[in-house]
Amino acid sequence: MDDKNNMMKQVVSAGSTYYKYKLLLSGICMIICGLILCGVTIFTYTNAKKKNSLYSGKVNGNIVEANSYQTNSRRNSYTLSVKYSYKVNNIEFTNIKEFTSLNFAEVQAKKNSTSLLVYYDPNNPQDSIIEKPSGMWMLAVGGGLLILIGGLAIILRNNKFAQGAAFVGDVSSVLSPRYGRYY
Repeated sequence: MDDKNNMMKQVVSAGSTYYKYKLLLSGICMIICGLILCGVTIFTYTNAKKKNSLYSGKVNGNIVEANSYQTNSRRNSYTLSVKYSYKVNNIEFTNIKEFTSLNFAEVQAKKNSTSLLVYYDPNNPQDSIIEKPSGMWMLAVGGGLLILIGGLAIILRNNKFAQGAAFVGDVSSVLSPRYGRYY
């Protein structure tokens, strides 16, 4: 009986060590992915900020023409081409902006509006945009969550509850009907 108990303790100890390392490796991978996402966000934000500083002039413009066409019938995705005009120092400029991946309601809302806000480069008024680029803050939130969860996985890797959760994840992948069999 003692041999059986000793053998069971060895199996449990080996399994516990395996899940400790599994949690450690998972935590490290999550932290690395989170840092990459945060880095991409910082890079995107700084580029958007540089681009926003170029277009410091602001005037009201008019929509001259708006044409749309469906680009993906499965997702009801549309592309809208807007020709707009605006005046800077009594000189009229005309540009075209194309919006992609819009739904039908967004297309109708943009088509039905007659005026819009135009941002232009004061050094080159012909260079304009009608939407200022913004950073991707959702990437920062996702990256922060990955770093937090990865840190928790590393800190709690010796916790029996966390090891049990990792074990349940392994068992549920074996019991999945996707593999066509149950063990």
